[in-house]
Amino acid sequence: MKEGFRIKLPERFDFGYHKVFYVHTANALKQMESNEVIADFAEVEYLDSSALGMLVMLQKKVC
Repeated sequence: MKEGFRIKLPERFDFGYHKVFYVHTANALKQMESNEVIADFAEVEYLDSSALGMLVMLQKKVC
């Protein structure tokens, strides 16, 4: 079975996490075998509009 990737999001998911998010997802997208991405929000206590924007951009890259 082909697998996508899982990204574990930080407690504070905001613009400060942008660079880490971009690098992690860019590397994972290069190695993906499917178009499945699992965003793990288990630790997230705060997110802002830039975090939502990052997720939308990721969704557009995957599809």
